[in-house]
Amino acid sequence: MVYNEKGALMVELIWKKEFDIGVAAIDEQHHKMVELINKLEEHTHNYNANGVSEVLEELIAYTQYHFIAEERYMESINYDGLEKHRKIHLSLVDEVLVYADKKNRGVDVDSFELLLFLKEWLIDHILHEDMKLSLSYK
Repeated sequence: MVYNEKGALMVELIWKKEFDIGVAAIDEQHHKMVELINKLEEHTHNYNANGVSEVLEELIAYTQYHFIAEERYMESINYDGLEKHRKIHLSLVDEVLVYADKKNRGVDVDSFELLLFLKEWLIDHILHEDMKLSLSYK
């Protein structure tokens, strides 16, 4: 277990082998996203508003980069579910951008709620959507 400096329990997102989809570049990018979410959690639990904002911006930029790379890969293998997958990606980006915009405008937002959402979304997306790429890959 990991605790912040104030003794609050932090629930670090741990990468598990079953999250690997078997496409090295995509798996590496997923690992990086997990690292960024864990960094976001650290700043959230330490009530570091500047750190949260900085990491959130980095996470948004990296996620957009990852989605473009993943969609290009899907195009390269003629993945049938590309358009549906692209819409799922756009939906996440839109939701997180709305959150970031509110935060930047000084609206009181719940960083813990966003953190939980991001963790659940990423793992669910990898296991239920991206894993379909693994089946196409093999």
